Amino acid sequence: MGLRKNSWLFLISLLLAIALSILGWSWEQSGMNARTLPAAIYAQTADPIELRSQGQTLALQGQCTEAIPILNQALQLYRANSADPTTSDLIRDSNLISEVNIFTHLSRCYFQLEDYGGLLTGLRAGIATRNQLTARSYLSSGAQAGLGQLADWLDSWRNRLATDTERINALDGSRDFFNELTWVLAELGDTEGALVASEKGRTRAIADILFASLSEIPSEQRTIAQTPTLEEIRRTAQDQQVTLVEYAIAAVQNNPEDKLYLWVVRPSGEIQFKSQLLTAGNQSLKDMIQQSRRALGARLRGGFELVESQPVAQREQLRALYQLLIQPIQDWLPENETDRIVFIPQDDLFLVPFPALLDANDQPLIAHHTVLTAPSIQVLNFTHQKREQMGGLGSMSEADVLLVGNPEMPQSPNLPNLTTLPSAADEVNAIATLYNVPVLIGEAASETVIKQRMLNARVIHLATHGLLEDYSGDGEPSVPGAIVLAPDNQNDGLLTSAEILQLRLNAELVVLSACDTGLGNITGDGVIGLARSFFQAGTPSLIVSLWSVPDAPTAELMVEFYRQWQQEGRDKAQALRQAMRSTMANHPDPSNWAAFTLIGEAG
Repeated sequence: MGLRKNSWLFLISLLLAIALSILGWSWEQSGMNARTLPAAIYAQTADPIELRSQGQTLALQGQCTEAIPILNQALQLYRANSADPTTSDLIRDSNLISEVNIFTHLSRCYFQLEDYGGLLTGLRAGIATRNQLTARSYLSSGAQAGLGQLADWLDSWRNRLATDTERINALDGSRDFFNELTWVLAELGDTEGALVASEKGRTRAIADILFASLSEIPSEQRTIAQTPTLEEIRRTAQDQQVTLVEYAIAAVQNNPEDKLYLWVVRPSGEIQFKSQLLTAGNQSLKDMIQQSRRALGARLRGGFELVESQPVAQREQLRALYQLLIQPIQDWLPENETDRIVFIPQDDLFLVPFPALLDANDQPLIAHHTVLTAPSIQVLNFTHQKREQMGGLGSMSEADVLLVGNPEMPQSPNLPNLTTLPSAADEVNAIATLYNVPVLIGEAASETVIKQRMLNARVIHLATHGLLEDYSGDGEPSVPGAIVLAPDNQNDGLLTSAEILQLRLNAELVVLSACDTGLGNITGDGVIGLARSFFQAGTPSLIVSLWSVPDAPTAELMVEFYRQWQQEGRDKAQALRQAMRSTMANHPDPSNWAAFTLIGEAG
């Protein structure tokens, strides 16, 4: 079925189709039909045009079950015509425009039919087709910016989902879509739009929970958090006077070279962007991170398993990560060492010990900068609001500070050999002198008592063993992680992530002075584990560990952190930096001082 070529009338219709496709309109919405176009354009009715017209009409009438196969048939005919070597480039471009129009209606239908897989497929195909059109200079900069609106379909979908698990799974399923959307926008030069797309694709489920807790909306009336905007991103940096550094890994199907995107949002609101290939020789980013962790040594607190760190390999890997993650943006980082930098990682970057990364002079990042992390800019904004909502600490009573160290260890064939932690007891005793409060040690640190005390405490410090496995045993979707406490006649001594999710805390800071407490399942909603559970329970600031930490240096670091925070009046991020530097002077190996990270609010 032929289409008339090289006609000025065809060019007019082509431009009209572009305009309509950009706006997501169909011919029927505009009052036109393919068959009403001038006869000079089409010598006869083309089958794909007829099918597209029928499918779009059915879709607009809500008859999506009938519309989908017709639209897909039209799509295949357009693609077959484009694959014909005798078809001109102009006709191929026209076919692409028709494909965009078809994908718009297919996405609408899949949404109506609650087919999430079909919706994602349609949206991803629409992005790829729009990208081809842009490469041919058919889409204006305004139309390119409109690409970001494709994600609104997924926000509408998430609003239908009832549980946190469903929203996590939905975000996980849409990761490829957001990666591709971010990649397309960045490669088109719309780097600010790409930043917004990157934010839309991460930690939206936990953002929904934090948003609801701020609004005190009953669970049955809970709605999703508003879509992140460029204005909100700028305002977060300006209001908190922090430098935001967001990373996105652009691993796109059929693209041979993965890229790393780096955005820096300065306290002024100015946004800078860098892009670079994600390989160092033959080494992938994942390999770099795994090797750096291996070189740091896998020490388990209490010494029931020790693996010595590897200084030469450690230095090499920490330098390589600095060159990849910090070097490209270091000119945009603050000169004042007390000004805060908030890193927003993605995927395996959650495992990077940013304070320990080494510059060309073998100086760690914390030698010159104060750093912390957050799962996303939107979550950082919500934790800041949560902290402001709590008000000032003021003078603290005995009930306000919960200090737990070296509890009596539970014994079970399902558990590893949990040795006692004498330095953990020393740790909380030393911290207690700063607050003039008692501590809970040994069998007094029972799970039942701790859970009751946690509900009213403003500061919670748990110095014990941390476990990565899921010990909830309730048949629910896995939320890994547990804090070891003393067993009693009501509880088994394992405070699991699932149990923490059920608490409603009033603590402005929780410190998990234990092994691997910042780890878990890495998903599109960030790291699912102990840290996320405490966020969901209402805590705006967390200090957690990225690997198995040694007992005595950890105790030294924690005591110094509280001294800096409580007595010197520094904020949490500055206090942790000073504690790391102090510990580093006595224990220079980064495995002794760099495991801990502050997540969320610094104030």
